Amino acid sequence: MKPGLLIILALLPAAWGVLQDIANTGRGGSIDLRNRVTGARIAAADKDPYSYKWMREDPETFCDLYNEPGGLLSKTTVTPWVLATHAPFNGLNYRTTQWLWFFLQYGVLIAGVYAWLRSQADSAGKYGIALVLLYCVTPAWRHHVDHGQIYVVYVALFLFLYAVSQAKPTRAVSIVGGILGAFTMGGRPVFFEQFAEPVRNRRWWSLGATGFGFLVVFVVPVLLFGPRIWNDYRLAMEAHSEIYLLQLKPTRVPNFTYPGTIEGIPIDTISGFARIPFADTSVYKMLSFQIPPRLVLITWALFAGASLCYMIWKKAPGTLLWWAGAAWILVGDFLLPAFRHTYNDILVIPLILFGISALQGRRELKYWLGTSAAVLILMIAAWKIHGWYLVFPSLVLWFSAAVAAVWALLLAKGGKC
Repeated sequence: MKPGLLIILALLPAAWGVLQDIANTGRGGSIDLRNRVTGARIAAADKDPYSYKWMREDPETFCDLYNEPGGLLSKTTVTPWVLATHAPFNGLNYRTTQWLWFFLQYGVLIAGVYAWLRSQADSAGKYGIALVLLYCVTPAWRHHVDHGQIYVVYVALFLFLYAVSQAKPTRAVSIVGGILGAFTMGGRPVFFEQFAEPVRNRRWWSLGATGFGFLVVFVVPVLLFGPRIWNDYRLAMEAHSEIYLLQLKPTRVPNFTYPGTIEGIPIDTISGFARIPFADTSVYKMLSFQIPPRLVLITWALFAGASLCYMIWKKAPGTLLWWAGAAWILVGDFLLPAFRHTYNDILVIPLILFGISALQGRRELKYWLGTSAAVLILMIAAWKIHGWYLVFPSLVLWFSAAVAAVWALLLAKGGKC
């Protein structure tokens, strides 16, 4: 089927999805955005945002209704760098912040895909657009927008980094790429695979700028929130992992109540979210926690690093390195010892798009397009799937990423796929 026709067919349900997202945002409280915004406000008040518990005498601006008073930790789990990037929202009414974040989610997704498009052949680019539109029909994207999640920002930054790698390698471009790379990893550490391409092409200015970027990522939160913020984060993440693996539940606090409105928003609205199918797709949950997480993550990092180093040694094209990197990132995301939501599945976008770039001009491209479309259609089918079967689309996505990692490695070796 011609890519133009595919775009038209995917555009109609994707447009329906935008209307659903507008309605969901209007009715709900973007509950995951809420814990980041309150976390930034709490940290700015020189309190630990990762363990804070709201009391009736505290400001309403610190109140996150899903931060159970009987829990050991708060719902804020992002890095101090991400909290620092939310500091500009501290003085805004939360309803205003919600709508700004709604437009930001769509804006950065469009900008990231456009950045990728600029270096693609016409037909390949159109296939990429059609597949991204198909993703925007999935319940995974509805969940992302409804909850006000942040993973789309990491995806967009990753796509920008790819676009920078395809630009003329001037010193300025390399510096921008290095700083963006540090900012991306400051939000989501699994993105370390992005450095394979600069190493392969000996872009030393880019790697040097990354070091400066890491300094910014570390220092800015300290300046805004105080010197203990990174240690608070480290201790909280260790505790979150233990709580998840032991499946500890918060204790009930009797007679604890919230005000009828928070920041002028009715409590039923600010606590609301759309009824969209979801499941915990963490590998630990699927395997009943019978694997040591630290060993698994170390093994994953070693395999990913060794694979990319081998590809660099074989002088694999940069597009192939980006595809392999996207595959390893998605594989690793499933291995984190924490609740994994289907909104994390947005990491499929760079995997699909970089696969198109890497296979452009090869006969294998049609197989990758078919595989990508099949995975996305299965993800869309989650609208009608219930019970434990909900993990199945994400599990197929995980295996597809693993296959892509091996596929890229074989192509670098010169093997047949």
